[in-house]
Amino acid sequence: MPGGAVEAYNSQPGKYKFVVKKRKGFVKVALKNGSPLVPVISFGETDLFRQIDNRALRNVQEFLRKYFFLGLPPVVFMGRGFFQYSFGMIPRRKQITTVRKILMGIPVEVTKLENPTNEQIEELHDKFVQALVALFDEYKYKKNSTNSRPVKHLPSSQMKVLGIEFAPLVVPMHRRYETLAVAAWLFLAAFGGLTGLLVCIYLLFTRLWWLVPLYATWTYLDRHVGESGGRSNFWMQNWRWWYHLKNYFPVETHCVPSFSLDPTRNYLFCCFPHGIIPVGPFTALANTWSNFRKSYPEFTVKLAVLHALVLLPIVRELGLAYGTISCSIKSLNYELSRPEGGHIVNLMPGGAVEAYNSQPGKWP
Repeated sequence: MPGGAVEAYNSQPGKYKFVVKKRKGFVKVALKNGSPLVPVISFGETDLFRQIDNRALRNVQEFLRKYFFLGLPPVVFMGRGFFQYSFGMIPRRKQITTVRKILMGIPVEVTKLENPTNEQIEELHDKFVQALVALFDEYKYKKNSTNSRPVKHLPSSQMKVLGIEFAPLVVPMHRRYETLAVAAWLFLAAFGGLTGLLVCIYLLFTRLWWLVPLYATWTYLDRHVGESGGRSNFWMQNWRWWYHLKNYFPVETHCVPSFSLDPTRNYLFCCFPHGIIPVGPFTALANTWSNFRKSYPEFTVKLAVLHALVLLPIVRELGLAYGTISCSIKSLNYELSRPEGGHIVNLMPGGAVEAYNSQPGKWP
């Protein structure tokens, strides 16, 4: 996710600000491997949460991100709860069902260069930015026009008590499954690493203390797996959990006309915006149940994340099994240089920093 933590801080409903102007490392990787760049825009990503927009808080967040959180954005966000819609940490379902789309632009062709010059990197970067802007300009009005449509599947018999909007008591069971699926996923994504550390610390003071040094040894010996293709698990990727997660919003995948992929080549999908948590790339591209994966079954899809996330105890095993890899240069080069082709890496150039830039109801 090239935009990094900056994109995450700027995430507010209805506003899109992509962090890409100074992010050129992904362009160099694409040139060295001859991998086409595919611009991907996730409309609705910034509508899932709201966050406090305060300059003093922003400075504190940036300090914590740089020195204490290994690049992870310590954002303060608010969504909805399990039984009410007014506050909580679950992504909002409103509007996402009608406007949530992943729009994939026509791949920007790349000529393989072992040692690209700064001028060549700048030239390709400019082409990519132009393609990204053109894609956004073409589809933002189509997306915006859907805001007036009624939200699908939402019952009309909602209750409001003391200003808190509660969910109806009687809803289809599949909606409960979907909400539970997204709540569990959010907990793992946001707090899985910390929970894993706390579990390990707790075990040190029990009769199972010996499991901790064994697991620590395994993690150390296995520390490079995130930079050498990961360790996907087909069984885990087909859990019903991911099906309910996809249907919660739901997520739709739309390609521009003439969009096609060559199974003998490797592609770098550059996804915008990052949002608080990158739901779009996770559910619409990396999810085995997604329409995209069904349309391109011959491709192996990986999701590039911060290197720290493939090192944190316990949660790293789930992430690797799902198909995550490190977003380091070494990892990207490994995946994109595979001679057999048929590999897609989803990267977010704006990264978590992009989340700062989103504000409700505003369009660039």
